[in-house]
Amino acid sequence: MNKNLKNNLIVMSIGILSLFVITLSVSYAYYQVTLTSPTSVNATAAKFTTSFADGKAINMTNTEPMKDSDGLMTNGYSFTLNNTGNITLNYDVYLNISSYTLPLDLIKFSISNNDTYSSPVLLSSFALDNNRIKVYSGSLDASKSASHTIKLWLTEGADASSYNKTFNATISVVSSQTNAE
Repeated sequence: MNKNLKNNLIVMSIGILSLFVITLSVSYAYYQVTLTSPTSVNATAAKFTTSFADGKAINMTNTEPMKDSDGLMTNGYSFTLNNTGNITLNYDVYLNISSYTLPLDLIKFSISNNDTYSSPVLLSSFALDNNRIKVYSGSLDASKSASHTIKLWLTEGADASSYNKTFNATISVVSSQTNAE
């Protein structure tokens, strides 16, 4: 086949393909329909606040091993959630770990929900995702509040190799709407 004829066929094929794509795009834009509601649409914004009693930073430094009963007696890190909106909200409580040399399988953890504490578990029993651990999930009805306290301590079985190690994190709460009115 002649080289000029072959080049002309390639250019013509590209031109026809381009024309087809342009025609298809213009046709789609012409026939696309936008529907609107005959009535107004109301949107409600949720109003969710988190108040930390002593800040949201958690720092475990030079901690000594203790029994679960003693760990549950420590002060912990308290915060209150307030839903001042008119819709129920789901929320997740996270520990955002900034640094740690203390192994997570030596840290015991418990969280309260309005003064009722969860059974102590090792922090390593939670999934670690991008240095973040989801430690609690709940929901909060409209115009309600919930108080939580997180307590962490070094497990009783820790040996001397865990001394002088640290765990640093912050508490964060992420909320999402459960239903709309």
